[in-house]
Amino acid sequence: MDAACVENTSGLKPNIPCPETISVQLAAISVPLTALVEH
Repeated sequence: MDAACVENTSGLKPNIPCPETISVQLAAISVPLTALVEH
């Protein structure tokens, strides 16, 4: 996923991650936060 995003945006916005990468990061962050809230 990340490699494809880098290839697609290498000529446009190489420093900005694609929406898919951002979604994955948000999901990885929200899971532990949800676990803390439930406990």
